Amino acid sequence: HARDGLEAIPGVHVHDRGRVRSGIVTLTRDGIPAAALAARIKAAGVNVTFLTGGARFEVDANVR
Repeated sequence: HARDGLEAIPGVHVHDRGRVRSGIVTLTRDGIPAAALAARIKAAGVNVTFLTGGARFEVDANVR
């Protein structure tokens, strides 16, 4: 359970919402820019992408 492990790391904030969660995890880490965090995660062998410019779109799961 990746989310539980990530939430246990000081400064990590998991932003996933909804009753049913997929394999996609959205997170930030205090003091680390998104590009640098993505590079660290990728270096550990995890597939990662990040958004620039703070764009965020939310869709109600019932609408999908």
